[in-house]
This record gives sequence, structure tokens and C-alpha cells, in this order.
Amino acid sequence: MLNIVKYIVLGLILSSGLLVYINSYWRHPFLAVINRWISWILVSLLTGYFLIRFGISNRPFIVLSGTVFLLWFLVESILIWFNIRMLNFSAVSFFPKFSMNKGQIPWPNQKRYIALKEFLRLNGFKEVQSIKTSILGIISLYSPIYKDPTNKIFLQLLFIPQKNGIVNIYYVLISSTDEGSRYITDNLSLPFGGYVPGNWVKVRKPLCNSLKNLLKRHQKMLNESTENFISWENTPLVEINHQQSVLEYYNIKQGFLHPSNLHQTYGKLTAEGRYRLWKQLLFLKYLGY
Repeated sequence: MLNIVKYIVLGLILSSGLLVYINSYWRHPFLAVINRWISWILVSLLTGYFLIRFGISNRPFIVLSGTVFLLWFLVESILIWFNIRMLNFSAVSFFPKFSMNKGQIPWPNQKRYIALKEFLRLNGFKEVQSIKTSILGIISLYSPIYKDPTNKIFLQLLFIPQKNGIVNIYYVLISSTDEGSRYITDNLSLPFGGYVPGNWVKVRKPLCNSLKNLLKRHQKMLNESTENFISWENTPLVEINHQQSVLEYYNIKQGFLHPSNLHQTYGKLTAEGRYRLWKQLLFLKYLGY
């Protein structure tokens, strides 16, 4: 049994190394999800192997590895819960307001982003505004806004810096109807956890790394709708800040967020809000959605 485990562990180590290497060139959230599962299984098998190999325990290998597997889940859950608690009492806003960005947005000088610029050009997207927001007053998030040729789709690009110095770009597609409905499609891998108004349709595809595929999904949703989509008249900054205000108000109303006068005592999130955020963080990390 232990001889077979050695080969399995070796295969998992090689697979993990290969995924890390591939992901450094072709960044895709699905690869990160697979690698987390490999790490989880690898630690479980290695711990069970060493406990038996060095005579620390005489329990069956399956029992030892299964116990470590469950302990990993417990520890991961506790760490996520602590992170949510820190976020709950931090200065980070769940629905931050944006302001005008008067400087030049630094596009990463990588093949993927050069191809993205070319895709926008070929499909008639025109940049209409550049906005930004900040986290803790230190980290700036830059966001150029584009309109499609029909003037019925806002495309918001979000430049989000990572700990390793790499900048990830996420896509948010927004359309509105004459009845006040709003259709939103994005690929954000950040947890949302909250609610949207009943006449809004929000589709999140965190595993979709392609703007082309995300745009097709959004256009299909618009084509299948019976509502009349209108051209955007207001500036993107006004529309996006209005959207953030509506979401904040609705999530307070639905019991996901506390009103601002209770933040100092209870934090921003209600008990239900903390649970929903914890669940979505786990789902995003290990299932990708």
C-alpha cells in the first residue's frame, strides 16, 4: 500500500510543479483551483505516509489520511473566518465609490494584454472614461471604461494588483433596459456574497478567462431577454457609482450589511452576511465559482 502511495505522491508533486509553471505563463483560475486540490490531497497522503513510516501511529493509512484531509478543511475554514472578521472591521468598503483618473493607466506589457487591446480595437470598443478607487487609501484600483459599437454595453476593466506583483484584469459587462432592469456579466474571482435587486440579472463566471467568451455570454443573455435595452446616456462614472449605491442600499435592506451607524460596534457584515461570504470564499477557492 505504501509503495503505491509513494508513486501517487510523486505524480502529484510533478503535476503541481507543472501546473505552477504553466500558470506562470498562461494564467487561468481553473489551474489554480486544481492545484489547491492537489496540495490538499498531497498533504493528506504525505502526513499519513510519514505517520506510518516512522511508527508514530499504527492506525490504517486511509484513516490517517482521511483525518488530515478533514483537518485541512477545518483549518482552511477557520482561517477564512478570521479573514472575514478582519475585513468586517477594516476600512475596506464592500461597494467602493469611484473617482476620475486623470493619469495614464499602466497596462501590463505582456502578450495577453496586448491581445486584449487588439480584441477591443477589432470589436469596436471605444474607451470613454478612466476611473479609479482605492483600498485603505493605499492600493489604487484602476478601471478604464469602454462602450461597444451599439452603445448598449459598458465594459469595465478592473486592474487588480496581486501580492506577487502581477496585475490581474477582470471584465464587467453592463447593460440597462428602459424598465430599469440591469444585466451584469463578469468574471470576478472576488467574493460578492450579497444580493442584487429583483429586476437585476447578475451572472458571474470566475473561471472564464476570455473576454471574447464572456461577451458572447452577455450578448446571448441580452438576445434571450424580451426587454428593450437602451443606449447609455450618462457618463460611466455616474452610472457605476449609482450602481454601487443601489447595491449597498439593497444589501443593507436585505440584511447582508449593517447600516453605517452600526459599523463601529458590529462591523459592516451581519451574521448572515459573514456566513454567505465565508461560504462563497470556500466555493471560489476550491470549486472556482
